[in-house]
Amino acid sequence: MTRAKVTRACIDVAVDAPASIRPAALREADAAKYLDVSIAFLRDARIGRSSGPPFVRISRKVVRYLRADLDRWLESKRVLTKAGNR
Repeated sequence: MTRAKVTRACIDVAVDAPASIRPAALREADAAKYLDVSIAFLRDARIGRSSGPPFVRISRKVVRYLRADLDRWLESKRVLTKAGNR
């Protein structure tokens, strides 16, 4: 199996696994897949180019996203139409 296939399989397991074994802190690629955004979007958000979800900086090179933070951030982006407010 190539490195790309192994990486893709790991992402699928992390995001699609049953809730009982899903990690609370997601790697950048897993967070991007969870939100259905690009990794570039998350990187741009971390340096202030756009408004993105909160993240945890474990070290200079290691960043994680808490699933609860991703859910709250996504909910904060929700837009209700006038028809949806009835």
